[in-house]
Amino acid sequence: MKVCLVYVGIGVSGFHLNRERGDREGFWISHGMASVGASAEAAGYGVVGVDLRQLSGFDEFETIVRDINAPVYGISVPMVDQYPALMTAYLIKKNNPNSIVI
Repeated sequence: MKVCLVYVGIGVSGFHLNRERGDREGFWISHGMASVGASAEAAGYGVVGVDLRQLSGFDEFETIVRDINAPVYGISVPMVDQYPALMTAYLIKKNNPNSIVI
């Protein structure tokens, strides 16, 4: 089974397709999400990670969701990202209604 983990992280730094190296807000990722991904891989699940900060916007994310078509999605939700996380969950269910979103 494939699992897709989504790091929302756009509440402070926003979307940015061509983020510069050294941009702390653009390359830091949640240790919790990394730990969950490593544990899922160790248990034999295929893991795909998506970092919204590296995308051009929600339209690109929708395309990725349709292409990945994972049965399970996990969303990392820092406090400043509550609205973007809700939008992320909505777009996952809109494009893959049978998926589980955690």
